[in-house]
Amino acid sequence: MAEPTRIYRSAAIAATLCASGFLAYICEPLDGYRGWFLSQLAQKEDTVYAPQYSNAGFRKIAVGMTDEDVIRLVGKPLETYSVSLGGKQYIGWRFSRSANGASYRIRALLFREGRVSKIFREFYLD
Repeated sequence: MAEPTRIYRSAAIAATLCASGFLAYICEPLDGYRGWFLSQLAQKEDTVYAPQYSNAGFRKIAVGMTDEDVIRLVGKPLETYSVSLGGKQYIGWRFSRSANGASYRIRALLFREGRVSKIFREFYLD
């Protein structure tokens, strides 16, 4: 039979690992861990955002939302564009850009048939 101290120590380690994993999940950076790492490597970042944009609002955007839903959360985009992917037409909304061609945080959406179909939130390293 294992001694109680050893059992308590194992239980404490397991609880700590579970809590750490949970915190890492809920505290994930908006750009993901890869984006966070790349942003640390960037010597310069010059992201310009749409006037009403917020990270908190962008986190709430989900596939299937309408353009009205998105505007309520983060306002209107900096620009819109059309793109064809795999023979399908999409409307793109860009909420961020680089001011001077340096590294920046990408915030963009693709809409198909009036609903969000793809969300882009990553760090572009130039």
